[in-house]
Amino acid sequence: MTGGMCCWLCGHSKEQGDDPLVDLFPETGAGSFLETILPSDQLTPAQQAEIRGVLHLYSQLFSNQPGLTNLTVHQVETGLHPPIRCSAFGVTGKTDQDLEREVSDMLALGVIHPSSSPWASPVVLVPKKDGSIRFCVNYRKLNAITVSDAYPMPRPDELLDKPGGARYLTTM
Repeated sequence: MTGGMCCWLCGHSKEQGDDPLVDLFPETGAGSFLETILPSDQLTPAQQAEIRGVLHLYSQLFSNQPGLTNLTVHQVETGLHPPIRCSAFGVTGKTDQDLEREVSDMLALGVIHPSSSPWASPVVLVPKKDGSIRFCVNYRKLNAITVSDAYPMPRPDELLDKPGGARYLTTM
């Protein structure tokens, strides 16, 4: 598979109690976003209805807004290395406005928060093909001193082979 990603839907059975997934951004109107998703016309009407039911059941997972989870925490292991503090790149004009807008949007969504950490890496705004921008952080110096994980992520092609007997598999 090139240029896509696999999205697996999972949840708890009724016997396990309430699903711990929460609607992180109820004000985004996830339902209206789901209305724009059209199942393939190669499916029967019953299969299309079943897909719509699954999408509705897991609507909190489908949003056009980024989110976060508190179900796990990732820790970057740097050993005994002292904190690295890189200076921000200078920006002016429209780039400065774009940067301010991106930061205020992420603060409003709750996906970032103010920090007083001794660690600092510069931000880079990368233009996308559609004219919008991608907010990136230059972690090259941090990556250079990060202790490698003894258990690397499995290969994507091996992960995609696992749901071979799945009833539905979708790429987005």
